[in-house]
Amino acid sequence: MIARATTTTVRVAIYTRKSVDKGNGGEFGSIEAQREAVEGYITSQREQGWVPLPTTYDDLGESGANTRRPAFQRLLTAIEAGLVDLVAVYRLDRLSRSQRDFLELMDFLEQHGVTFVSVTERFDTTTPMGRFALGISIQVAQLERETTALRVRDKVIASRRKGMWTGGVPLLGYDSFDSKLIVNEPEAARVRETFRLYLDLGSLRETAAELSRRGLVTKSWTTKAGKLRVGTAFTKNSLATILRSPLYVGKIHAEGELHTGQHEAIVDEATWTAVQTQLAAHRHPLRPPSKTDALLQGVLRCGVCGAAMGPHTTRRHERVYVSYVCQTVQKQGARACPGSRAAAHEIDGFVVQQIQALGSDPDLQRATVEAAKGARKTRLAELRDQAKDAKADAHRLTAERTALSSHHGPGVAQRLADIDAAHQRASESLQAAQSETQALSGATLRKADLRAALEAFVPVWDVLFPTERRRVIRLLIERVVYDAKAGELTIDYRPGGIRTLAQEAEA
Repeated sequence: MIARATTTTVRVAIYTRKSVDKGNGGEFGSIEAQREAVEGYITSQREQGWVPLPTTYDDLGESGANTRRPAFQRLLTAIEAGLVDLVAVYRLDRLSRSQRDFLELMDFLEQHGVTFVSVTERFDTTTPMGRFALGISIQVAQLERETTALRVRDKVIASRRKGMWTGGVPLLGYDSFDSKLIVNEPEAARVRETFRLYLDLGSLRETAAELSRRGLVTKSWTTKAGKLRVGTAFTKNSLATILRSPLYVGKIHAEGELHTGQHEAIVDEATWTAVQTQLAAHRHPLRPPSKTDALLQGVLRCGVCGAAMGPHTTRRHERVYVSYVCQTVQKQGARACPGSRAAAHEIDGFVVQQIQALGSDPDLQRATVEAAKGARKTRLAELRDQAKDAKADAHRLTAERTALSSHHGPGVAQRLADIDAAHQRASESLQAAQSETQALSGATLRKADLRAALEAFVPVWDVLFPTERRRVIRLLIERVVYDAKAGELTIDYRPGGIRTLAQEAEA
């Protein structure tokens, strides 16, 4: 009886990739052509026990610059599950064009006992020289990708200089068809109306608010993937983008220069120029109030929407008026948060009067102390929950990092970096909660401290410099909430700051 040598079966996973779907054609460019070439090579190795797996791993329309590819991720899962002995590709750059990703993949394959072959380049990962040759080859592939990116950039610039539309998010008034801008007449009418409205009102915020009142929104469009992007209400920024765009007068930007476009203009040159002039004139209309001008900056919040309220200046009849305006109004217009505007001198004056009244009213002092105790108790409970959550997050992240530390597959390094960043945030949250808890534990507001602080406050307030006034306010007050709709203003006092001010008064 003649003994026959047994051949171990080598399960081969075929991976194919094509970056852009252009009819899926081209010599050895299509998925089918790559698979055919790899299967032919596997057939030639049949005596070595090579058998192609029936599962397909084909990425169509995916870039080799990263590993976030559906079929590639399925392949990694199969390798981890022990279903693959060898990975075969038509060419090395089908697998990856990133040197870092490729080397991580090689470590990952080695860890799981899986070998690799590129059928046109005959790489052998079982020898040091083979790995060295692979490293050199992937560096060449990465250089090719970066060179291609530069060529694409240069081509885009050259196209723009010829006035050609090179893509991007469609602008209101135009539709993109066959790489060209085509006027959308109903939208174009809205664009002309927007330009006229801004020239009439002279304010981005007021124009955005008026456009919202008329029910006009930004452009709705559909992505290449078929997702609908619905238009939204105009903001100062989105409105400024439209008003500043040279596309509306038939021009295209290229390297800081304007070139005549191949598309039709929507707005006449005179109107567009007038708008640019008005935008430039309003870019810095007033000196913004400095931090020393606004007494409550940083502590005043809107009671309607919860946003911070900051100083804003306007000029009328040669006089400058300072108001506190909530950030929602600043970004989206007055209708986004009705009434959330207040004259700075009125709000500042009211807060100062409340503090002064507190100094002469024992009953009000007693109520303030009790309210501060309640607020302190609530805040301590919130800090305990914050610390508890931060500890739990840190423990979970530590366990996840320990589990991943023995892996070397693609994407593992990035995940470890993300875990470290999240752990750092959890640690900072825990430290902040513990520090504030420690500060509050010794910051019980006593009536004697409040009285001493107020006695120091009342007689010297009028002679303090603005910076000194702001410091005193921040020592006394944690937060001021102004609710324009309800006509209410509430003041939360800062126990630790009041004690500091009382100690300074006694010194």
